[in-house]
Amino acid sequence: MATMTRRLRGDATVENSDRIRACLRRIEGQVKGIARMYDDGRPCPEILAQVAATRGALDELGLLILDDHVRGCLEPVVYDSDNEAKAACLLLAVRRFVRSG
Repeated sequence: MATMTRRLRGDATVENSDRIRACLRRIEGQVKGIARMYDDGRPCPEILAQVAATRGALDELGLLILDDHVRGCLEPVVYDSDNEAKAACLLLAVRRFVRSG
């Protein structure tokens, strides 16, 4: 029988909360850095590289939040390792789909 994951608020798990906050801080720093680069007149290719990196960080944040949401929605019905494996398979498929775009 699977153990229930401890929740903070909403769908966030204790396990992912620190990772989500760290990702948010990194994204905030990246956006501020992009603004500085723009204000300093840095070359467009350099700025666009940072925009792409920020987009990747946003994708990762979205996947962390999706992970918590899926596990939170499925948690009441996940009572055995088979269902837990199905949830992990679903999340892996979504992660692959997002990264392929």
